[in-house]
Amino acid sequence: MGGLSFPHIIEGNGERTIIFIPGLLGDTSSFEEVARFFLNDGWKVIRVSYPEEPFTLPEFARALIELIDGKATVVGTSMGGYTAQLMAVMEPGKIENLVLVNTFPSAKKIMGGARWLVKLLRFLPKKLIKRQMEKGITDAHLGGSERVREKVLGFLRNAPADILYYRLDALADAPEINDFPRGLKTIIFFTKGDPTIPENLKEELVEKAKPHIVYEFEEGGHFPYLHNPEKFYRILKSALEGGDR
Repeated sequence: MGGLSFPHIIEGNGERTIIFIPGLLGDTSSFEEVARFFLNDGWKVIRVSYPEEPFTLPEFARALIELIDGKATVVGTSMGGYTAQLMAVMEPGKIENLVLVNTFPSAKKIMGGARWLVKLLRFLPKKLIKRQMEKGITDAHLGGSERVREKVLGFLRNAPADILYYRLDALADAPEINDFPRGLKTIIFFTKGDPTIPENLKEELVEKAKPHIVYEFEEGGHFPYLHNPEKFYRILKSALEGGDR
């Protein structure tokens, strides 16, 4: 994996592989419940987290590609969805299905002026990162779910501040994706009322990726896979089994 190490869990030995990439506030447990359904269906399941040392998103995307034998369905949410797009640009032949969940077409646009703030944080106490992140999380982000709140805020409070900074820094420096590969079966999930992804960026992602399926969850905020894992699994399985538009 090119010398880049990162937490990952590989389960099952099915003929089909699915890999789950969490967002900024997630780890290998983020898709654990959804993954269990795919394991029961006979899939090989890979759940990953981000490196715990400085890294770039292209480096991470390349390392994830190296985890895949043959082809895989790649599911990425938020920052993980951008990582999944980089994987598709690098090695489209390794992607059986590309599933993008509440993510964005441009790291530069989603970060905005915060890109420069991230660079400034390099010289400031990293505990400021946690404080600012927690202040920015609202009920709308969490889908009004106490269960999701415990999961997301629990991760945020327990994660070392340096690791959070490495993730932010990687996103701030992520390259733009200008030539999205054609011919991939791409599925896009959004959630109604998720304040994380502005409507204009949703539209831009759809225009760029030309997905086969776009589905909008009615509830779940930025984390529909945590809000109702069984429903997320059922919708995802149906989308994977569906035909072209």
